[in-house]
Amino acid sequence: MPGRPTAQEIATAIEAFIRDVGAVSPDDTLFDRDIDLYDTGYVDSLCTVALTAFLQETFRLTLSEDDLFDPDHSTINGLTRLVTHRRAAGS
Repeated sequence: MPGRPTAQEIATAIEAFIRDVGAVSPDDTLFDRDIDLYDTGYVDSLCTVALTAFLQETFRLTLSEDDLFDPDHSTINGLTRLVTHRRAAGS
């Protein structure tokens, strides 16, 4: 993603990626940016690998396994905060 994307743009990109990889139906009313992606099964272990690669490549940052499994980062909004923070810190 060129330039410095806004938090809204980051969240939109993450949501689109998870909807695509996780085959989340557009009419799934339970899926939103605050739902726990792991506890609800929207993201499984294979999707976690793909999500990590997507975040690192798209937003040019390095993430650890701890980053993704931190309860604060288990939602789209949480991942957005993580990416925003890491990009601001230059990592």
